[in-house]
Amino acid sequence: MNFKSIIIVLTVVFFAYSLADDQNPSCQNGFICFWVGQNYTGDQWRWTPRMNYRDVPRQFHNNVGSYMAKTNACFKNWIPYLTFECNDGDSSDSFTFGKVIDGVSQEC
Repeated sequence: MNFKSIIIVLTVVFFAYSLADDQNPSCQNGFICFWVGQNYTGDQWRWTPRMNYRDVPRQFHNNVGSYMAKTNACFKNWIPYLTFECNDGDSSDSFTFGKVIDGVSQEC
């Protein structure tokens, strides 16, 4: 294998590794990250306790496919009133409560 071939192989391996790493979901400490798609795909919205209670954005209302928690929170549905307690380290790649979620706050 000549030098040029080695450089090409290393470049391909580097970019393949970079793309594979992008497939791993990440969420900054102190946040809850929500995705509209299952398996952490699609649009993402982040909530932090400093935001107090927040309705989820329109495109996430009753449409959260997955989430990752790096803090504690309470997910809420108003009618009927339902809550889902979320703890730091929790996550779901197929989030059932996401079909009814209206908002997020610190406490249930």
